[in-house]
This record gives sequence, structure tokens and C-alpha cells, in this order.
Amino acid sequence: MEIQFKGESCFTLKNEKGTQIIIDPVPELKDIAAKIVTFSQGEGNNKLDGISGNPKVFNWPGEYEIDGIAITGIPTHDNKKNIENITFKFVVDHIRICHMGNFNIKASDEILDKIGNVEILIIPVGGDHSLNAEQAKEIIEEIDPRIIIPMHYQMNGEEPKKGTLQDFLKKMGKTEIEAQDTYVIKKHHLPDDKSEIIVLNTTS
Repeated sequence: MEIQFKGESCFTLKNEKGTQIIIDPVPELKDIAAKIVTFSQGEGNNKLDGISGNPKVFNWPGEYEIDGIAITGIPTHDNKKNIENITFKFVVDHIRICHMGNFNIKASDEILDKIGNVEILIIPVGGDHSLNAEQAKEIIEEIDPRIIIPMHYQMNGEEPKKGTLQDFLKKMGKTEIEAQDTYVIKKHHLPDDKSEIIVLNTTS
């Protein structure tokens, strides 16, 4: 499986057969094909303009399967702030992945049970209407994934209300981690008894 970061909370997942998923597409996407598109917070038609392949769009909770890829949408709304969010789980090439979307609430036992055992966790860490570094660390300790991929943090000095990637790494007891353009992983290469943080560059 290949994972790329497209900015904000947008990621692409591509399985060994070449089937591509786009999570939370951003308007900047151009000339990219996908079989599946998911939205954590509703659908923006303008964000589909650069996507070809007539993808199946999911922006609601439920359980689905497309081309052997299992998808589960878990409602994780912040009812106090009237913010809707869907946390999506995928099984791609036998690897369980969770993309938490704009998650910004305390993870109840019910939510943690629904997320279950995942090997790759894509999680917001910058605060400002999503989890901050401290809150992300608490959820990571609860879920205990093998791979952690941070998102929703301040980039290039923009969005000053958000915390930085360095804030999160420090909270996790890590120093600078070299970023990569594409994370390529197979099931049998996942670490057995530890968690690793993967930092991805934004790619076009």
C-alpha cells in the first residue's frame, strides 16, 4: 500500500492492485483518479472537480465494501459545538487504517470499541477545532497503533492558531523526523512491538 499526504486532512491510499482512495479531498487536487472518495465533514462538489474515475463517494456512516476494500464510517460528532465528523476505517491490503477526520471530542469507550484494533492511525494533532498534541497523545495511547501519521497541524507559518508538527513530536518524546513523499508499507513489514511516527511531505 502507498500513502500520500495532500495537505490539511487529505490523503491518498493506493492498494497493490492500483485502486486509489482519496480521503477529504482539497480543491487543489488536479488530474487524479480514484475509485473511492470519503468526506469526514460532508461533501464539497468543488473538491471533486479535479478527480476522475467516477469514484464512489462516502460522506455518511455505515459499512461498505468496494473492490475488496472494506470501509467503515463511524459518527464522531461534537454535538456541543454542532460540528459533524465521520471517522473512517479502511482495510487495504489486509492493513487496518483509521483516518480520524476533524476529531475533536473525548474518545468514549464506545468510540474506541468501534475504532478497534488498527495498525495505521492518521490523527489530527494541531488543535483549533480538532485534537491538539496532548489530546492526540492520549488517544494514541488508547488505540496503540503500529504507525502514527499526524495531520491538521500548522504548515509554512499559516494557520497560527494551530500547533506545529514539532509540538506534537515533542509531546511524543521524539525529535525531528525526516519527512517522506510516499509511505510504502506491506502487512508483514509493520513493526511488531512498538509504534512509529511517519511524517509525510505534502505532494501534488
